[in-house]
Amino acid sequence: MAKIGDMKNRNDVKLLRLSWIFDINFLATFSLLKDYGYLETIMSFLPETKETNLLRKHFENYLNSMEYGAGKKETKS
Repeated sequence: MAKIGDMKNRNDVKLLRLSWIFDINFLATFSLLKDYGYLETIMSFLPETKETNLLRKHFENYLNSMEYGAGKKETKS
């Protein structure tokens, strides 16, 4: 796990914050992240490179999969 002390610049901090998406445990939170555009806001401050575009797609795919049920557990009635 990356530590804030390991960050060398502001972009490192932004990427660290984006990585927290993978620690979210509530499905409603994924919807809120998308509704408020937090991913787009943070990504807009990063340089546009192949790597950041790949990360953007990865984050978007993960958020979409969690929001639309891939992360939901089946419940028995």
